[in-house]
Amino acid sequence: MSKMPEAVLQLLDPRHDAAESAGTWLKEDTAKVDDLCLIVGDSAAAAARPRADSPLAELWNHEDFLTHFQTLTERCLAGEEMHDETRFDLPATGSRSLELNFYPHEAAGHRQAIVVLRDVTPRKRAAAQLQILLEIVHLLGVAPDLPSAIKAILRALCDFSRWPVGELWRPRPDGTVEVISAVHRPDFAAGAEFHRNSAGLTLPVAPGHLAAIAAAGPVFVTDLAADAGLFRASAAAHAGLRSAFVIPLQHAGETPAFMTFFLASDAAPNAHWTTLACVLAGELGAVFQRERRQAHFETFFAHSPDLHCVMTPEGMLKRVNPAWTQVLGFAADELPGRPLAEFVHPDDRPRFLESLAALARGEDLTAFEARHLTRDGAERWILWNATPLPEQHLVVATGRDITHRKISETAVIRSEEHYRDLFHQAYQMQENVRRMSDRALKVQEHERQRISRDLHDEVGQALTAINVNLAMLRTSLGPVTADSARRLSDTQHLIEQTMGNIQSFSRELRPAMLDDLGLLPALRNYVKNFAERTGLAVRLDTTQSENIEQLDSERKVVVYRIVQEGLHNVAKHAHARHVEIILTGSPHDVRLQLGDDGRGFVPGTQPAEAAPRQLGLIGLGERVRLVGGEFTILSSPERGTTLRATIPFKSL
Repeated sequence: MSKMPEAVLQLLDPRHDAAESAGTWLKEDTAKVDDLCLIVGDSAAAAARPRADSPLAELWNHEDFLTHFQTLTERCLAGEEMHDETRFDLPATGSRSLELNFYPHEAAGHRQAIVVLRDVTPRKRAAAQLQILLEIVHLLGVAPDLPSAIKAILRALCDFSRWPVGELWRPRPDGTVEVISAVHRPDFAAGAEFHRNSAGLTLPVAPGHLAAIAAAGPVFVTDLAADAGLFRASAAAHAGLRSAFVIPLQHAGETPAFMTFFLASDAAPNAHWTTLACVLAGELGAVFQRERRQAHFETFFAHSPDLHCVMTPEGMLKRVNPAWTQVLGFAADELPGRPLAEFVHPDDRPRFLESLAALARGEDLTAFEARHLTRDGAERWILWNATPLPEQHLVVATGRDITHRKISETAVIRSEEHYRDLFHQAYQMQENVRRMSDRALKVQEHERQRISRDLHDEVGQALTAINVNLAMLRTSLGPVTADSARRLSDTQHLIEQTMGNIQSFSRELRPAMLDDLGLLPALRNYVKNFAERTGLAVRLDTTQSENIEQLDSERKVVVYRIVQEGLHNVAKHAHARHVEIILTGSPHDVRLQLGDDGRGFVPGTQPAEAAPRQLGLIGLGERVRLVGGEFTILSSPERGTTLRATIPFKSL
């Protein structure tokens, strides 16, 4: 026989100093706590009743409880310790589960019963709900598919809550709902008829009705006729159903389904069961979402053109999608259980095994390219991405056939190599042309210099000698006729004119002054003669001519030819009145600018008659580039033309 705790016995002992106050506390204040403690004397009349506002006060007006309490009290007063648990349906507070503990006690020669009365209704409900949850978890685990699990869950909720009918609705894209699962309690006979008329139906929904339920959460519908199509008011009334309780199955902001229970009364459903149903609705919503994602994954897995597989970290295939057959030619059912490395080209296999080792260490595999062998031995390039799942001891991998891309890349590489060879050949040809051009210009200048000197020295001297001889002959002949004298004078004049033309032509070919006196005197002399010959106002600015004479002979000739060709074009094409030439020297280079105020032109777009002019300018540009300089032409219609050249000193 168990005993009351010593502290309680001392408190209840009449010999204790606080016995009287303790008895008062036991009789009056215990109604404020969950457990009601009573001291019962030799007769039931001595039993202390709880206060009227106590949650358990209603028991003392319940005949079944009083009878049961009296029986247990008498047995305890006879010396028997009693422990009992029972349930009573009370009008005000509903069904209550009670735990009664009776302890026999004797004080001052009087037999007493120490009674501890405990309301265990919340605990019982929690235990029942826990049991339901455990059963539902079990149902989810053993059900062969989601529809079977849903039907079992609806049936369990109806059995425990005593709700007659349960259904699961799924919204359709056209705005209706489909009844995908329906159950009724076995003792609700009208449920079979109701479901024969409704199971599997597609039900109309008032616009915005489901959205309102989803937004509001669980909804209790007392008037099924408010949406007679959705709740089948006529069929429900015929089956004795009067109200409905609708719970949206929500997860991650979506509502994939609605759980609906039909009730036989207008009274709101028990809050404990509705709370449990809402908890289960949340879990089912998550399951629905997982099923939808799984369905999407299966669809993607089955129809994706890429290779998808699940394998062990060691590379052993466990599952593949149909694309393996299309790409590599192997049937999907013959690949599981075989290592993926078996299908990798032997030359790429060592790299592939290294990547598998990285996956086994938990590292991701990104953009790994390898050749694979098809069933008929052909090669296919596959681009792999893989992620390890350490908890499942698996690897999920995706491969894309990039064979066509690799073929294109190879073709591009070959094309690039071909164009690189062509470019190299073109570069060599260009270099050859430049060398030939340089050689031609040098030969040209050399020939000009030779011809200029020959004309000046030999032809000029010969003509001078002829002119002198004619003068001497005229003197030695004595008096001559007027006609003979005129002829001699005309001949001498013609010889002098020819000598002048030869000297001018010699200077154009190669001025001796350029070699004998330098660039600046040669330019000043040429500009002076050009201005006198053409009548154009030409200004030569050499105020910043320091270091100009440090140019080597080849570069001096280039500067001279630019001025010569530029002035020639001005006189022939520009129709200008003024020309300005600025020659500037620096420690690094010589800069020349020749500009006119003529009619100008658009470089590169001149008509055919101006082609010789452009060819001459192109030749100047080529001369400048051959000595490592820069040459530009600036011109526009009616705004004149400017030539700019930068000639670097010859590097040592």
